[in-house]
Amino acid sequence: MPAMPAMPTRSSRPSLAALVAALALVLTLGAAIPVRAGARPIAGGVPAATPMAALPASYRLFLAEVGGSHVVAVRGSYLHYVAMGDPTRPTLLLVHGSPDNVYTWRNIMPILATRYHVVAVDLLGFGRSGQPALRYGWQVEIDYLTAFIQTLGLRHVTLIGTDIGGLFSFAYAQQHPGNVAGLAFWETFVQPIPSYASLAYCGACKTFFPRDPTASLAYARHDPQFIAQAYSQSLLSPPTAGVLAAYAFPFTTPAVREIPVEVGADMPIGGRPAATYAIIAAYARYLKTTSTPKLALYGTPGYVMPLGVLQRWSVGVPNVTLAPVGKGYHYLSEDEPGAVAQAILAWRAAF
Repeated sequence: MPAMPAMPTRSSRPSLAALVAALALVLTLGAAIPVRAGARPIAGGVPAATPMAALPASYRLFLAEVGGSHVVAVRGSYLHYVAMGDPTRPTLLLVHGSPDNVYTWRNIMPILATRYHVVAVDLLGFGRSGQPALRYGWQVEIDYLTAFIQTLGLRHVTLIGTDIGGLFSFAYAQQHPGNVAGLAFWETFVQPIPSYASLAYCGACKTFFPRDPTASLAYARHDPQFIAQAYSQSLLSPPTAGVLAAYAFPFTTPAVREIPVEVGADMPIGGRPAATYAIIAAYARYLKTTSTPKLALYGTPGYVMPLGVLQRWSVGVPNVTLAPVGKGYHYLSEDEPGAVAQAILAWRAAF
């Protein structure tokens, strides 16, 4: 797996904030927890550096457009993020889905950054973030996302999430409501799933939320093409080789290909697993009662959150806006990025 490359910056002279962050990374990762077998290594207490050329060309182009990579020490590992826009303006925090990484925002960030400070984070185990040796469940991801927000000192953030990024954004908002200005989301779950039968409308859900996680783990370990198969099922048009490369590069070894499956296996269906059912039940109550502005985007026909599902859920929900973005299945940031960005700008301008 490619190791963490050197971090390019907009200028050759690092800022004071960058130097402080780098020092914190060295100090904190000195006692880093072990990495997963076959994962990105940590050398000398910091992510091991490799040439930028080791990354797919499509991903390198994206990094150049957003001004390079950043890492922050979090809970004995590190999270990777990119940022655009004026940091004195309100912050939009973009949280990707599975098996995505920050590359999914490449056509959305530049539009949002014309008016806002935009930060996109790689969840733990995804993209260029750390891959410590632990089980990648919901609580772990929520804890790392929370620590990321705290470490960067992000205040009064608008959370924008899709897929698992929506789930974890909801959980953060429910636990830290005073630090959340708004919630925008699509293709995620806003309430518990009573049974597999209730997902009959979602043809791809059997892939995302397997009945037999053990078999799915074995499949992910032994099939390097599982990333390509996931996107091929969920996009209007087949993804290009460059797009697939930008999503697949973090998952080049059998062990790390288990990470997306482990996260998906935590989706509670019929009340199990109980721990994650408690998470989704808590944030579902929060979403139904909070006056925090909410934007629910949907594509046609959609997958896990089509218009019909949204309409039934939104009855009685305060301060929620339903907004169409055109044709799309699951990965609306790929199918309709411009429409997604414009809908967010129009909604966010109102508060």
